[in-house]
Amino acid sequence: MSKQIVSEPRYWLYVIFAYLCLLSLGFMDNTRGAVFEDFIRDLALSDSKASWFFVIPSSFAFLSSLFCRSWIEKRGPVFMLRVGLALMGLATFSFGCTQSFYIILCEATLFGIGFGIISVAQNVAISSTVRPSYQRQIFSGLHGMYGLASLLAPLVAGYLFSLGVHWQGIFLFSVIIPASVLVLLSLAPFPKWSEKQVSQQVHSNDLASSVRKRQMFLAVSLSIYLVAEISVSSRLVVLVQRSLSLPPENATVYLMVFFLCLFFSRMLFAFAKLEGLSTKWLLQLCLWGSAVLTSAGLMLSPWFLSLSALTMAPFFPAAMDFLSKRFGTQAHVGMAYTMAFASLTVVGMHFLVGILTDYYGIGKALWVAPISLGASSLLLLSEEFWFRGGSRPHQ
Repeated sequence: MSKQIVSEPRYWLYVIFAYLCLLSLGFMDNTRGAVFEDFIRDLALSDSKASWFFVIPSSFAFLSSLFCRSWIEKRGPVFMLRVGLALMGLATFSFGCTQSFYIILCEATLFGIGFGIISVAQNVAISSTVRPSYQRQIFSGLHGMYGLASLLAPLVAGYLFSLGVHWQGIFLFSVIIPASVLVLLSLAPFPKWSEKQVSQQVHSNDLASSVRKRQMFLAVSLSIYLVAEISVSSRLVVLVQRSLSLPPENATVYLMVFFLCLFFSRMLFAFAKLEGLSTKWLLQLCLWGSAVLTSAGLMLSPWFLSLSALTMAPFFPAAMDFLSKRFGTQAHVGMAYTMAFASLTVVGMHFLVGILTDYYGIGKALWVAPISLGASSLLLLSEEFWFRGGSRPHQ
């Protein structure tokens, strides 16, 4: 795929719709968590059985993000964003119309496939159209949309619950945003996508093999970070309730602060250029700052876990910028691998933290967060050692 830098008004179309698609994805994704307790109770599920509602979509997101890149090359990121959003919207609408848990799990496969497609296509929409000098800021703004959705979904769900709306009605309501974005996507004057520079891409077997190995290595290194972010965001309320004996309505304040920090930090980096700081060292600062704060949160006060979002927030946007600069015309492949391994990492994290919690308690189980941050940092630092002299694709 080419680095298809488009004219200024047109590239903003790609940016705006990538932002709206991630906002829609985040809203539907976080609605699941907001209604999860009622979902479990209404369907009379055990915690372990109900966890499949998250495991199955994550597994299919892994597969779709791994295999969708060729379709993104051929049809373009906008077409694939439409497909992904339609699949997620259809699945979410179906959640609101179904009472059978096993049928819901079948619908969850569509949710996961759409999730994986959007995760890759949104990043490609920016990396293939936006000038490299702006990409770090644009990616920060993009991933800030997920932080905004993380704040809005529980607030909207809580308000609807207070009005007596059933969890199925909340799923139906959450489809309004993706449906609106799909209508706008169909009306916007996007330029026709053309698959360019296919003949100019790297075809040497040795070079391709070297590039692929480097992409896989970085994908694993970057995705390990997600163990920290998702373990903290998904278990923070549980930790606070059990360690401080707070009621649920007070414990959720810690999570709200986490998502507020995540959103505002990403917005800050969307407007701050930080030209003197390389993306490589920004990633390291994020990892070690987050490791210090999560460790303090487990040893001193859970408030430090809430504040760790300030240093976690820039990591994933910076990671996409790092891949875009590192691999040039092959950046979409590295992004697809990263999003695929990220989905797989989330599945493994839920299983691992669940098992560790059963044996050692939530306080000790969450040490996977600072450990994973340290591991991600060491792997990224060792990249040049393992691949010194290795070829990179043309920029």
